[in-house]
Amino acid sequence: MSMNKSTQKIIFVDFYGILSSTRYWFSLENPKHKWHSYFAGIQDFLLVKNRELLDDWMKGKYTSEDIHHILAEKLDLNFDELFQVFVEDCKKIEFSKKILKKLQTLSEQYLCIMVTDNMDSFNRFFLSENKIIQNSFHEICNSFYFQKLKDDRGGEIFLDILQKYNADIVV
Repeated sequence: MSMNKSTQKIIFVDFYGILSSTRYWFSLENPKHKWHSYFAGIQDFLLVKNRELLDDWMKGKYTSEDIHHILAEKLDLNFDELFQVFVEDCKKIEFSKKILKKLQTLSEQYLCIMVTDNMDSFNRFFLSENKIIQNSFHEICNSFYFQKLKDDRGGEIFLDILQKYNADIVV
């Protein structure tokens, strides 16, 4: 399919796996961390045994506080301490400034749009600390606020964005 001159050109960028490989609760991976022994349990609880809970969090059905209350109860942890670790880790997530600088050079010719399957914590704790991310994209579409994941209904979120900006898929 070709593009006509009035059609927008869009570059879609994901966050995790492209701009960053830092996991939530990353400080707990350090064997010297007070709560290191709980890292595997948190990962197993959310990523393996209760993946639907994680997906629902990314779809806006739970807040970060809700999830941490569940984790605190299920893993017998102190909510306040666990949540504080989470918030502080969110603020310190590492990301590629090199990729962002390249995207910024393309922003005159393309709409640069981040589409991420993420949670409220991404906007609340990470983006608020990292203005360079906000300034590198024309739009940031977090699944938490769109209430759908990238692969829901055949990638519907991408089709919605393409329609919003009068853009076509080019192959």
